[in-house]
This record gives sequence, C-alpha cells and structure tokens, in this order.
Amino acid sequence: MRIALFVTCFNDTLFPATGRAVVELLERLGCEVDFPEAQTCCAQPMVNSGYLDEAVPVVRTFVSAFEGYDAVVTPSAAAARKSTTTIHFAVERGGDTRSNKPSSPGRRSS
Repeated sequence: MRIALFVTCFNDTLFPATGRAVVELLERLGCEVDFPEAQTCCAQPMVNSGYLDEAVPVVRTFVSAFEGYDAVVTPSAAAARKSTTTIHFAVERGGDTRSNKPSSPGRRSS
C-alpha cells in the first residue's frame, strides 16, 4: 500500500517527532510511505476565518499533492476531518468538476 503522509502545520511546528513516529509505525506495518513535497496547508485556517474564495485554490493544491495514493494519513484528527469537508466545499464553491467527492473519513473508496 502506498501512503502519503500529511503532516499538518500544527504537528510540524509543535510536535515534529510525531510525523517521524507515524512513518516508523506505517513502515513496520509494511506500508510504503511518501511525504509529498508539494503538500501545503489544508485551508482549515482560511475556511474557519471566512476567507472562502481564497481557500479554493489552496484546497486544489492540497488535493493535487495527494492524488494517486492509496491513502493519506495524518496524525491530526482535526486536519483529517477538515480536509474532507474543505474538499467538498472547494468542489461546490469553485465549480471544480474534475474532483470526485472523497469518501467519508475512516472509509476507503473502492
């Protein structure tokens, strides 16, 4: 299984060892873990503070960075949940028809 690791700005700043621990655990389980260098903010701060139009291109960049992986793993429940909702939001607000709506958190699409 090819997994992308999404290390949030919060984790990266305050708990950088967390990302390394997640990689170690996933590799022990036999997963191939990548850290997409193109990953950026998930747009949670923008959406939460009302900058909705400004969030759309950020969400598109976020989605592009993680395309093609079997799964995306993050050590942040808030970022995981907000990522799925901001992707839905960007699809609707930005009129982006190329993106399929992702599955619910914790569920894999087939």
